[in-house]
Amino acid sequence: MKNAPVIFLFVIFLLFAPSTRADKIPCYWHHIDSAFDSVTYICEEVVYYDYPRKNILPQIELLYNMSRHHPQNKAMKARALYWDAWVQIKNNTYTPDSLLRQAFACIDSTKFPYDFARFRFLEGDIKRINGEWADAYRIYKQQEAFFTQQNAIFDVAKVSVAIGIILQELGESNEALKYYRKGNDLFEKIDCYNCLTKNKINISNTMYMLGEKEEALLILKELEQNPIVQQDTNYLVNVLVSLYSVSDKTEKGSPQKAFELAQKLNYNPLITLTLQTLGINAFSNNQPDSALFYFRKALNSAFCNNNVYQIVPILKQLSETHFTLNNIDSAYYYITLANTYEDSLLNQEKIIELSKLESKATIEKYEADLKQAHEKTSYQKRITWISVISIVILSCLIFYILWLSKRRIAIGKKLKEAENRELTLLNKQYLLELDSKNRELTSNTLIIAKKNAMLNELSQYVENLESKGAIDGNNGQQLKKHIKSQILADDEWQYFKLHFEKVHPDFFVTLKEKHPDLSETELRLCAYIRIGMSAKEIAQMLSIQPETVNTSRYRIRKKLKLASGMSLENYLRAL
Repeated sequence: MKNAPVIFLFVIFLLFAPSTRADKIPCYWHHIDSAFDSVTYICEEVVYYDYPRKNILPQIELLYNMSRHHPQNKAMKARALYWDAWVQIKNNTYTPDSLLRQAFACIDSTKFPYDFARFRFLEGDIKRINGEWADAYRIYKQQEAFFTQQNAIFDVAKVSVAIGIILQELGESNEALKYYRKGNDLFEKIDCYNCLTKNKINISNTMYMLGEKEEALLILKELEQNPIVQQDTNYLVNVLVSLYSVSDKTEKGSPQKAFELAQKLNYNPLITLTLQTLGINAFSNNQPDSALFYFRKALNSAFCNNNVYQIVPILKQLSETHFTLNNIDSAYYYITLANTYEDSLLNQEKIIELSKLESKATIEKYEADLKQAHEKTSYQKRITWISVISIVILSCLIFYILWLSKRRIAIGKKLKEAENRELTLLNKQYLLELDSKNRELTSNTLIIAKKNAMLNELSQYVENLESKGAIDGNNGQQLKKHIKSQILADDEWQYFKLHFEKVHPDFFVTLKEKHPDLSETELRLCAYIRIGMSAKEIAQMLSIQPETVNTSRYRIRKKLKLASGMSLENYLRAL
């Protein structure tokens, strides 16, 4: 009777669980145990009808309990781990990734090929969410081939939508739309109207990005009235927000309705989004005071979520609204704050953009490899067929081989071009890093210069107070000694030179060898020009007027014997 608790739980579950639709939902999971498979089928129903993932939390607990009572059956544990990871992926990817690794360790891919394919599909979802687009794309394409071979139409449709999401994130909207539509065609083929309906917002947003506004708006209006959408509050909020944006803010009632629904859900990111939409709506209706109210609430909500990508646009909208109200100081404060946050995101956004470009290049290369492999397989089959027929068509065979060879050369050339693009991307990344180091070096040097100047002024001020008797000699000496201890032992030039040579080694040596008549001051000026400092910044560093800097630049050009059409900056960068 050791299995009695599990059997009792399963009986209770079957009594209160929603009825399944065995006649409509295809199920390809490998048979393990009748009771266990029935619970798996309930989980599959949630996927098929796109119900909230949290609905299967009791079933997951039941799967874990069953697997504990059958420790020798590792496939049970693997499947329980999979469904647990599938539910938790909505919150984060770290936990699902860990659960999925355990599931892979428990599953026999030879005995349970479909289970393994579903695990891989979820692995692709995790990689896509983490920005590993190329790896996710490769996994999706592999599973698409497997599911197609198994005639698992629903799974092929889900993979098609997932591939569409990747392509849309990488800016390939035309290709993304093809995959979204393929997914909907397949959903319609098997009467899976829930998933078909939910995928329409992807189609609408992609069409809007491609300039097909009227068609996109028509889809969203149909979705707003769709009973399936009406039952999913989260999805309905996104439809309403998209409807407001796509309609060029003519759907005035959508923001308020979306906000009320988001409040019912009590989901902060959606509340932030709808509050921001309400602010935009109020501002577009010439209601700046109401816009300020909504933008401020949206900003507080965004800060609670710690979502910088939401904070920046809200700060800019607050600045614009204050400017409309002629609150110049407040407008300046918010735009300055927005720029500060934006600067903190700049490098991260550049890295993401580079990652997207690299992923696109990798995907192109992968597709070229697939095409080449497909053509190679096709070539081998044709050769076998031609060999079997007769010598009569030998001339045609030779012609075909020559054509195929030319085709392979063209594909090889495309692969080479893809590799060259990848090298170009790496070079751009190096230049971005170099530019970032130059900006950091300039900023740090200016800060130190300003600090030393302020400390010197403070020391002078103490001397004046001391000479006037406003402060006694001992205290004055101690103050000056303390101030002097805060000034760098070497001046800012020595600090700059030390760090500059780390970024640009042998710059001074090369420049001095080519132009030995350059003075130390002129070498210093050349270094500042090399990292892109303006005349005003250089003047600040050297405590001179910008006109003096321009005069010095003229002398340096003469010593370097530069032609009139050649830039001093470009010459120094080329060293």
